[in-house]
Formats: sequence, structure tokens, C-alpha cells
Amino acid sequence: MWVIEYSEEAKDYLLDNYPYTFDLPIRIETLKHEPDAIPPEGLTPVGEDDLSFWFVLEHVVVLSRHDNQIVVEAIKPL
Repeated sequence: MWVIEYSEEAKDYLLDNYPYTFDLPIRIETLKHEPDAIPPEGLTPVGEDDLSFWFVLEHVVVLSRHDNQIVVEAIKPL
């Protein structure tokens, strides 16, 4: 299983925009249960640094994956 961590920027965005972001962390947490931590849709790899953009629930979530850890680097509305 994967471990998910949030950068301070991502945490602040979720808290500052609640209740509009209520479903977003729930959806992000589902990545723990994916064998390779890749969502079934909307993922776009960026460069060679294990950095990806995930387009989900009218947001872009910037993810990085290392070992068994997913880091939510940033979250921006579309």
C-alpha cells in the first residue's frame, strides 16, 4: 500500500477552500489502493522526475511518487 503525504501548500489549499474541496482528498486517498499509484484516468506524466499532473474533480493535482510514497505537491483549480 502507498503512503500519501501533502505539502504545506496542498494542505492550505484544501483547508482554505473547504467545503468546495470536500471530495478532493477523498478521491486522492483512493490512490493508496492502486497497485502502481496511478489513477484510472486523467494522469499526465511530466518530465523524468516521477512528477505527474492529475486532472480530477475540476482541479489539477501535482503528484510525485517515490518508493511507496505519493506526495501531493500542489493543487490548483482548473
